[in-house]
Amino acid sequence: LRNHAFAPPKGISQRLPGETGYDPEKDRISTLMASCIAHPERAHFISRANWRSKVLAVDLQGVGLTDLRVLAELPECQFLCLSDNEIPNLDWLPPLQKLESLHLERCNLTSLKGIARCQELQQLEAGGNHLTDALELQKLSKLSQVSLEDNFVDSLDTFAQL
Repeated sequence: LRNHAFAPPKGISQRLPGETGYDPEKDRISTLMASCIAHPERAHFISRANWRSKVLAVDLQGVGLTDLRVLAELPECQFLCLSDNEIPNLDWLPPLQKLESLHLERCNLTSLKGIARCQELQQLEAGGNHLTDALELQKLSKLSQVSLEDNFVDSLDTFAQL
């Protein structure tokens, strides 16, 4: 699987607003599925039934995503980019136990409530939203990198706790 692992998109911070990171050349799910069909001895490794449990990184930037419940099918996901989607809150964010990096830039977010379901989170990029506080971040003990530029957070008290 390491030969076909989904690496986080390069240069995500250099993308223009609205620009997606999807690159069909890097979409290896179809390649993996075809490989397993052609080689039945690999069928136990990845199949139509279990491929979601093998995904480590997902880039859904600017794809019109509004419902976060579909992410519950990605239990191994470590990197997730949801930037440039209409996601005003994280109420439906599932508990992604292995998520380390989350990008939520320009999503019209008004609250970070629910982000504490991702206890392994180390990096959060949430610039260009409508956030007024970052109190929820106090619940994330492993968080080490936070970007909240272009929001309405007016107090640094939250960050004193991090």
